[in-house]
Amino acid sequence: MMNPDTIFFGRATYQMFEGYWPQVANNPNAPAGARAMANELNEMTKIVFSSTLEQVSWVNSKLVHRDIANFVREFKKGEGADIVIFGSGTIVQQLANEELIDDYLFAVTPVVLGAGKPLFHDARGNLNLKLKETRSFRSGNVLLHYEK
Repeated sequence: MMNPDTIFFGRATYQMFEGYWPQVANNPNAPAGARAMANELNEMTKIVFSSTLEQVSWVNSKLVHRDIANFVREFKKGEGADIVIFGSGTIVQQLANEELIDDYLFAVTPVVLGAGKPLFHDARGNLNLKLKETRSFRSGNVLLHYEK
């Protein structure tokens, strides 16, 4: 559905990914699909928005301490493929409020948790998203692609 070359992360999601994916690429016991995903993630530019981290160590990672919205406005003017955000709900809310997200991909997993943090809890106004594409998987997961 997309061809991203850059990932935006908040601190918590970055640390979770950094703790897992870098070593999967070289693990001969990891499934081939996981190794391929790990290699893609290693190659991508990773922008980490954090006010508390002092450094990032995963290859191709850059730490940003400044205003997220202004950074993203400038970044989107540059050359490159798509940008993706995994998790990082606080960043999604901030960028949604500034109308800086063009497409939304939601992975729906058929598990009822009973509690959780709403993704758009602090969003201002209506997003009025239009369904662009759906994809279902044997696992029961469904990927929903919306455009603004």
